[in-house]
Amino acid sequence: MRSTSLGPLVLAGVVSVLSLLPLSGCFDDLLSERQAEALDGCQIGGCSSQFCVESGADWVSTCEWEEVYACYQAATCERQSNGACGWRATEELVTCIATH
Repeated sequence: MRSTSLGPLVLAGVVSVLSLLPLSGCFDDLLSERQAEALDGCQIGGCSSQFCVESGADWVSTCEWEEVYACYQAATCERQSNGACGWRATEELVTCIATH
C-alpha cells in the first residue's frame, strides 16, 4: 500500500499543517454545531465527529468514514469522572458500538 502525501507529515509530527487544509466550507456549519454540543471544556472533533477531546487540544483526523462513527453522531461529549474527555456511555452508544 502506498502512503499518501500526508503520511510523511503525520509521521514527522508536523500535524499543524493539516489544519491549513481547506474543507471547502462543506462541513463547516455541521462541525461547528457538533463541536458546540460538547460539555465541560471538551470538544467534538475529527472529520467525522468521532473524537471527544480537550478543547484546544492538538489532534489530527483523517477524513474517512467507518460505520461505527454513526454511533457518535447522537452521543454526548463530556468530562468523565476520571477527568478526561470522553463519550457518555449510554446503553444506546454501547450497543451501537458493539454491533459495528
